[in-house]
Amino acid sequence: MAIFIWLVSKDGTKTVKPRVLKAQFGDGYAQRGPDGINSLLRRWTVALNNREAAELDAAEAFLVEHGGYIKFDWTPPHGAAGKWICDAETGWERIQGGGPNGSLRCTFVEVPA
Repeated sequence: MAIFIWLVSKDGTKTVKPRVLKAQFGDGYAQRGPDGINSLLRRWTVALNNREAAELDAAEAFLVEHGGYIKFDWTPPHGAAGKWICDAETGWERIQGGGPNGSLRCTFVEVPA
């Protein structure tokens, strides 16, 4: 499996949104439980900031090759390795700076192995 090898900038954001099933009953009582065995999947908004064009080209080519649906290995900052996709709903954003450097921003979504 391919590995996302680029070091992301330190200002990334981790989000965890538990998937929960809820059954609401008429007397106000509700029962809740996890939705599947992988109900706590992580989401990271990451960036490669102030990088040379060649590095951004390579990282973007990796994302294009995986097309938002093919899994890749990645280890987030201070986290455990996992299988990820680049979120197809938000895609990625390439920002060209005033000089030769630019940035690439995207959201990685953890997927079951």
